[in-house]
Amino acid sequence: MQISFRLPLVSIAIAMAAVVALPTNVQASHVRYGHLTWRTISKNPSLNQYTAGFQLYAAFRRNGYSGTAPDGLPKIGDIISETIGGSSLNFSDGTSATGTLNFYVLNIDVTNNWLYGLALNPGSSDPSVPISHTYTGPGPWTPNVDSCCRIDTSVNAPSGNYRFETIVDFSKADVSPTSTLPIIVQCAALTICNFPVPAADSENQQLSFRLATNAESTIAPLSGLSITSTGVATFNTPNNVGGLYSAQFTIEKRQATNTLNLLNKVPLDFLIQVVQAVPLGQGPSFQAPTPTCGQQVTIQPGGTLAFGVSARSNNIPSGTVVLNVIGQPATSTFVPGLPTSGNPSVTTAFSFAPTIAQAGTYSMNFTATEGGFQTTCGYSIVVPAPNTVVSLSGSRGGNAVRLQTKISGTLCSTPVYDLFKRVGGTGAFIQAVTGSASPLFVQALTGPAGTLNEFYSVMRFANSCSTPSQSNTISFVF
Repeated sequence: MQISFRLPLVSIAIAMAAVVALPTNVQASHVRYGHLTWRTISKNPSLNQYTAGFQLYAAFRRNGYSGTAPDGLPKIGDIISETIGGSSLNFSDGTSATGTLNFYVLNIDVTNNWLYGLALNPGSSDPSVPISHTYTGPGPWTPNVDSCCRIDTSVNAPSGNYRFETIVDFSKADVSPTSTLPIIVQCAALTICNFPVPAADSENQQLSFRLATNAESTIAPLSGLSITSTGVATFNTPNNVGGLYSAQFTIEKRQATNTLNLLNKVPLDFLIQVVQAVPLGQGPSFQAPTPTCGQQVTIQPGGTLAFGVSARSNNIPSGTVVLNVIGQPATSTFVPGLPTSGNPSVTTAFSFAPTIAQAGTYSMNFTATEGGFQTTCGYSIVVPAPNTVVSLSGSRGGNAVRLQTKISGTLCSTPVYDLFKRVGGTGAFIQAVTGSASPLFVQALTGPAGTLNEFYSVMRFANSCSTPSQSNTISFVF
C-alpha cells in the first residue's frame, strides 16, 4: 500500500549531546509522564449523543507492580492495574469516572525503573480499543486525570498530585493533537538546554505551545523553564547534577484561519534530569534505513506501515548504543524488541497494521543513548478516521423526507452510502448513493401525515470494503 509522507507543522527531531545519562533514583516514586488525547467516535445531534474515544499514556515506577518478566516485574505486553495512585479518567459531565484503570505496558526501562503504558477501556484487554464515553451535548467538556503522587525526588513537586486535562468540544473539532517526549529529558548542568517538542494534528490546524498553569498541572512555575509558541523549549539548567524536575506543557489547537479560536488542548507531562556535561566525544546518530526525522506518515486502516530504525556510534573506539522508543501504537511491533543495544550500531524493524478502531494520530520518539550522550528522532503516524458518519439531519418537505449526512474520513476509493428505513420494527433497504462526503437522500413518504414513525439510518461502504462503517440514525414522526 502506498504510504504518503509530509513534514508536520512542528519539527519533531531532537538532538541533545554532551550530557551524562545517569540512572534515576526513583525507588519510592510513582508517576513520571502523562499525555491525554481524544478523537470523535460518533456524533448524533438529533439524539444528543456525542461519543469520544480517549487515549491516556502514562509512565509509572516499574517496581511498584508485579509482572511476568524474569525479575517478577512488568515486561512489554503485560497488563497492570494502576492501584498505587488509583489513576482514573473523569469525564467532567457529572457521570461516574472510569475507576482505577488498567494499563497495557508498551515499554520499560530497567535502569531508570519506569514502565510506559496505555490505559485500557474498562472491561477490555485490547489496547487498540480506546476508552469511550458518550456525552449528552457537544461541550465543551474538560476530561481529566487527577490523583497522587508524583515522584518523591522531584525538586519542584515532590510527592505532589498529578493532573492531566484536555478539552473536548465536538462543535469545534473531531480530534485532539498528539505529542511525545522522552520520559526523562536530559539537560547538562549550567547550560542553556534547548529541545523542540514534537506535536502533530491530523486536521492540520494551528498548534501553539505554552507552560501549563498550576490549576492544569498542579505544578508551580519551574524557574528557568520556558517554551515558545512554536514548540521550542528552553531550560536554564541549575548546578544540580542528578536533580529531577517535574514539567508540563499545554499544546493548544487553534483554528488555522482564526488563531483566537481555541479548539481544544492536550497536556504533555514529563521529567527533566540535570546531568553532568561531557567535555569530549559525540553522540550517536540515526542512519539509513531510518526515515528522515520529523516526518509525518499517513497509513489507511487495513494497510501496513513498515520501516527500519538504526543508530550508530560516532566515537573511536565505538561504544554501545541503546535504542528505545515511546509513543508507539499499542499493536505495533519491533524486531528485535526495544530497548535493544549494539556496538557500533543497532537496528530494529518497525511494523504497524492499524485497524479501524485505531484511527487517530500517534507521535513516536526514538532515543539513541551512548555513554552519556542522548539523541532523539521523532515521527508522527496518522491513521485517518474510517468512514464515520459524524452527523445526520433531516427535514420534511411536502411529501418527501430529505436527509443530509456529513462524512469524516476515507477508507477506500469511491464511497457508497446506503440508506435504510425502519418502520414498526421492520428494516428495509431504500437506496444507495455514490458521491461526495455529504450525500443528500430524498425519499418519498409512504403514508399520511401524523401516522408514521420512521427511523432512517445511513451506513457508508466503499469499493473493495467488505464491512460497513459506523452508522448514525435519525427519527422522524410524520
